[in-house]
Formats: sequence, structure tokens, C-alpha cells
Amino acid sequence: MAGQVAMPPVLEDVPIADCLPMLVVEDGAILDKDTGKPIPHPLVKSRESTDEVWEIGCAAWQATTGSRDRIEKLFHPTQYDTALPLCIDKVIGFGLGSMALGTDPTRVRHCVQHVIVKSIRDLLLQRGAEKVGCFVQDPVYQPDDEDILGNAGITVLDDPRAFLEVDANTVVVAFSPSFPLRQIIADIARPAVLIWAPLPIEGKMISSLTDPTNSRVTNMIVDHYTEAVLFAPCPWFGVTSVYVRNDLS
Repeated sequence: MAGQVAMPPVLEDVPIADCLPMLVVEDGAILDKDTGKPIPHPLVKSRESTDEVWEIGCAAWQATTGSRDRIEKLFHPTQYDTALPLCIDKVIGFGLGSMALGTDPTRVRHCVQHVIVKSIRDLLLQRGAEKVGCFVQDPVYQPDDEDILGNAGITVLDDPRAFLEVDANTVVVAFSPSFPLRQIIADIARPAVLIWAPLPIEGKMISSLTDPTNSRVTNMIVDHYTEAVLFAPCPWFGVTSVYVRNDLS
């Protein structure tokens, strides 16, 4: 029936929280055993430096006109007749990395990825959505990451809370996470929009080694989604697809 989205059969009558007993942690994140929060990394950059990188990331995304324009065609309030319905009320980013750790090019790339999440939220609000939740989850976040993102209206969630927020009205955003995100999402929900790596094409494109697909992911995409946008690799992310659930396109 139009407008109805079938949940994965494995989850029928099973609380989502019961399906997420795992702790998803990226390499390099050392967590305090009592609080579960990351212990400050000895190589964390200064707050002043991280603020500067955030500003650079914001400016870099504004300058990336091709990719930015294509995102706006999906989410812009008035300029395009291809904009998605207003049922979307959450944008959730997974594994977008720390802006306070690593080399400067890596930190800027992570910033841009967070700015994309923020931009999608802002576009939805401009269209008249009453409220759009904006969340991210990554165990490598440092205190400065959480503060800067909070000031931008992005809420950092502890694992596995971001997974529990994913539902049929969610935009999921992930650029090369270091865990099998796509398999987890395929088991728990059918989000409105998926922004992540495209399905591998035999002989042309290999699956991500850290976020591999499987038959459940492939069946979910083939049966329920249409690829609306395919981004070529750029300095801020690798080859990326935007999949829109069929009942929304």
C-alpha cells in the first residue's frame, strides 16, 4: 500500500533496543570505564585551533557549489519542485570523526561532513518543518567537538542512542564509517533518506572494507529505494549516493 514501509521481518514485535546489545567503537577511542566518555587524547588540538578548523569547514562547504546545489535540490524550501516531503524530522550522522584530532586536512574533512548534516537540518527548517532533530554519534568525539557541535545545534549521542533514534522519518548520513553501519540500519529501520556509499558494482566498484554490504543491505536498497544523487569523490568524502525511499520520491 502506498505510504507504508515494511520493516525487516526479523524485527517484527521485537523492541529495537533489544536488538542493539553491541557497543560500536572505532579504533583509537579509549573510554573511561565509569562514564563511558572518551579519555582526552594526548594529541588533541587546542580549542582555538578546532574553532578555526570549524570555520574553514563551513566556508569549504559553501564553496563546494556542485555538491551543495544537488543537496539543496532535494531539501530546499521553495526553489525546486523536487524537494522531499516534510515528513522528515531527524538528521543523524554516524562516524563523521573528530575535528580536534588528526592532521589539518583530516580535521577539515570531518568538519565539512558535520556541516553537511547541519545544512540538511537547516534546509528542512527553512521549508517549514516545526522541529528537526540533528544528532551525531562517534566514540572519538572530544569535549571540544561536543561543545562546538552543540553550539551549531547538533546533539552528540552516546552509543547506541543514535541507532535508537533512527526511524522512517530520518535522514542517515555516513561517509566511510569504520563499522558495518549499513548492515545495522538494514536490520532496524527503513529511513527516509540514506546518504552513504553506493552499492558495489561487480567489476567496477568494490564494497567498503569497514562498512561492507550484505544481502540484507542490497535487498533493502533494491526493494525500497531509488538513487537520487551520485556524488563523485571530492576532498570531503569519497563516492557517495543519496538514496530516497520509494514512497517519498
